[in-house]
Amino acid sequence: MKPYSFAVKVKGSSHESSGKPCQDYCLDWVSEDGLSQILVLSDGHGSDTYVRSHIGARFACELTMGALKELSNDTSVFQYFINQEGALTATPWKDPLKSKNGARLKYADLGESQQEIVRQNKAYVENFPKVKRQQTFLSGFFHDICNNWYSAINRDFEENPLSEKEKALLGENNKEKAYGCTLLAYLRTPLFWLAFQIGDGKILICDRDLRWTEPVPWDCRCFLNLTTSLCDSSHPWDEFRFAFNGNGFFPIGVYLGSDGVDDSWGTPDKLKNFYSQVTQILVESDDLIKSQSELLEYLKELSIKASHDDISIASTLYLSELVNGVHLYKLRRDGRNIQEQIVSLEKKLKESSDNLSSPSIWESITAKYKQWLQSLHANLEGKDVSTEETLNEFLESSDQLSKSTKEHQDLFLKVKDKIVELKEKLEVLKQEHSKIEKENRELSIIDIKKWRDTQDAFIQYASREYTDNTQISAEFGKNQTSESLIEELKNNENT
Repeated sequence: MKPYSFAVKVKGSSHESSGKPCQDYCLDWVSEDGLSQILVLSDGHGSDTYVRSHIGARFACELTMGALKELSNDTSVFQYFINQEGALTATPWKDPLKSKNGARLKYADLGESQQEIVRQNKAYVENFPKVKRQQTFLSGFFHDICNNWYSAINRDFEENPLSEKEKALLGENNKEKAYGCTLLAYLRTPLFWLAFQIGDGKILICDRDLRWTEPVPWDCRCFLNLTTSLCDSSHPWDEFRFAFNGNGFFPIGVYLGSDGVDDSWGTPDKLKNFYSQVTQILVESDDLIKSQSELLEYLKELSIKASHDDISIASTLYLSELVNGVHLYKLRRDGRNIQEQIVSLEKKLKESSDNLSSPSIWESITAKYKQWLQSLHANLEGKDVSTEETLNEFLESSDQLSKSTKEHQDLFLKVKDKIVELKEKLEVLKQEHSKIEKENRELSIIDIKKWRDTQDAFIQYASREYTDNTQISAEFGKNQTSESLIEELKNNENT
């Protein structure tokens, strides 16, 4: 079954007003059999110095697309990823715990940004041994991407010399700066998937339940308007971060988005909700071409109202396999709405109860009662004091209290019944949610078995390429891993 794949970009509203071109670029590709997919996306830097970043972004996408197609057809590469999984952030570039004179500093004495670098360095050191083979291989792959990108921009620089205006904007910076851009990519083969990036933007993947994760670790150098880039002068290939999985767990949906998307939503949860809504629209669409066109128009409005930046998205989705996920998304959304209603009603009930038991109400009634007693006492002593007015005030307050008490009782009964009704409805939603999750787990087990069959077929093919069959089986460790994954899915309700 082929996935639905697309790549769209829109010119940012700020670029419309300034006359700059759209500096984002993105591509998508699906093999004829649908078993392999590639997404690439690049965001050209927007500052005036980066006078040809839109060209740099196009080169980055086209070159990476070609490199990943070659990678997907190179069976010798599979040994690095089959039955393996892992992720690694960018290579550490500084040690904040070391002062300029070489003295060791205390973590607690560092600023927040420096502490974040320390935590990122620690994560790299902890994870590097787990993915050393993959990092060694990918480092060379990233190096090749960077070198091919350098070659492409050098050719363009020679064939299309800078105009006087471009020279003035570039100033004393090297020519790489003129083409500066980020790069995000995702590759899926029948046996593993790989995602990597340099710079900002986000790669998000979802499972059958439409739950999102960001597989590629973040780089704290990507902050506000700062980002790592292909044009960085010192070893940009060390700034790539990556994630991979060859254990049979494949994303059902993938989105690559430039920082124009991230900045429009502000928080990770809002960004994930946006992608869930887009996925829902596409899953339920009767006309995908029309839906994609409507998405393009919406992104233009989003740029105007939010980030004002170029916005680009590349995605691959198994729409038929996300039907259950969309249903679960709706159930979770309805469940949150019901929970909010319950909290609101309980708050209203508490406020009513607090008002009823407020000391001020009883103090007022007590004061008016004392006032009436005093007037009555004065009247008995022969003083010309009217008790009727104070008695009426006291009775009026008593009536008001009785009325408030009755209103509270009526409200209590109504709210109590409504809360019971909402909780019953919430329980039905939870049961339906659990039922669909169970169905999805069973489908995931089927996916693992299909992946194992594909892996077996690949090993039989690879055995014709190698003379040592024992080496191949040991390299891939096929049976133990796949069986244990299936067992884990069966036993772990939270998987």
